[in-house]
Amino acid sequence: DRRTIVHADSIVAAGGIGAGTLDFVFVDADHSYEGCRRDILAWVGKLCSGGLLCGHDYDDVRDAIDLRPLDVYGADGARTWVWTKP
Repeated sequence: DRRTIVHADSIVAAGGIGAGTLDFVFVDADHSYEGCRRDILAWVGKLCSGGLLCGHDYDDVRDAIDLRPLDVYGADGARTWVWTKP
C-alpha cells in the first residue's frame, strides 16, 4: 500500500507527483546522456529529505550523473547507482 509501480515515460510520470513527497524513486529508462540528465532533473525534486534516487546500468550513464555522494553497487555494466537526498 506504500508503493506504486508506474510504467510510463519518466517525465510524464514525474509530472503527476508532488514535490518532496517520495521516499524512493528507481529510474531505468533512457540510457543516453541527455535522457539520464532529464530523468534526474525530473525526479530529484520529488524526493523528501533522506529519500533515495536510484537507477540501473551505471556504466552507461555515469557521465550524466553528477550527484554527490553517489554509491554504486554490483559488477560490470549492470551496476545500480543510489543517491540519498540531503
